Amino acid sequence: RDFAAAGRYYLQAAEAGHLASMTRYALFAKDGIGLPRDEALAAKWFEKAADGGQEAAMTNLGSLYEAGRGVKQNDAEAARWYRRAVDKGQVFAMHRLALLYEGGRGVTKDDQEAVLLLEQASEKGLSEATSWLADKYEHGRGIPKNQREADRLHARAPEQVRAAAGQGNAVATFNLGILYRLGKGVKKSDTEAAHWVVRSLRLGDKYLVSELMRNPNVLSEADRRWLQRVLRDEG
Repeated sequence: RDFAAAGRYYLQAAEAGHLASMTRYALFAKDGIGLPRDEALAAKWFEKAADGGQEAAMTNLGSLYEAGRGVKQNDAEAARWYRRAVDKGQVFAMHRLALLYEGGRGVTKDDQEAVLLLEQASEKGLSEATSWLADKYEHGRGIPKNQREADRLHARAPEQVRAAAGQGNAVATFNLGILYRLGKGVKKSDTEAAHWVVRSLRLGDKYLVSELMRNPNVLSEADRRWLQRVLRDEG
């Protein structure tokens, strides 16, 4: 695939006012696909697309503000863009905004609103929201403990992940591997875990998967060492 040519095409279409191309070009710039990685450039095009009503651009712009990548870190601005995306039904924004409400970052802390957003995202099939909500019920984080509900949600998450993985989603495929590694909602199996993690890399979204591998909220140090051994063995 000629990503450089695709990038030029998206830029030309973006400059002509095509909103979806603005978002796609911004994603290329953010991840360094087909052009040098430039998160400030990505933020510029995400904002243009978001102003035009593109909910995926709103979510991505919010994530840049939340992380302080390409723009000055600003949780309140992140929350504003996430909220706009949520109002258009964007499921990933529901999850991210829920975490801001849970932590009181950029918004007034509100556990009830966080749970509501997580429930909405879970019902739309987002496994990350389902797993997070399950952990909240299991440990009583901002919500009364409810082991039965936690178990129900833990069982639902792998089904959601498997469905997304079956559609070729690299992140979902990676997440399914981690569920097998941890034994959450599925029978623990390092063999299955390795199969799905390696498959996620072969789907081509190596940058995004590598970001997940480095995220301490996704992998413990021990699991990261295990994963490095798997990848080394795979070459």
